[in-house]
Amino acid sequence: MGNGQHPGWVLGGGLVGEIGIGAVTGILQWIVLRRQVRQAGWWVLASTAGWAGGWAVVIAMIPPEVGVLAGAVVGATMGAMQ
Repeated sequence: MGNGQHPGWVLGGGLVGEIGIGAVTGILQWIVLRRQVRQAGWWVLASTAGWAGGWAVVIAMIPPEVGVLAGAVVGATMGAMQ
C-alpha cells in the first residue's frame, strides 16, 4: 500500500469498524423486536456477524469499482444471518 500501512492492519481496522456498525444496527433492531420475537437478543449477534461477514467478503472479492454489488452482498449476508 502506498501510504505505508500494512494491508493486514487496514483490513483489521476496517472490520473492527464494520463490527461496530453491525452491532449498533442489531441493537436498534432488537429494541423494536424484543417485544415481538422470543429470544430477540440473538438478533444483535446475527446482525453483527452478518454485517462484518458481508464486508469481509466484499473486501476480499469485490473490486471497488462495483460499489452497488458491495451493498447487495452485505445486505444479502446480513439477511441470511438474521
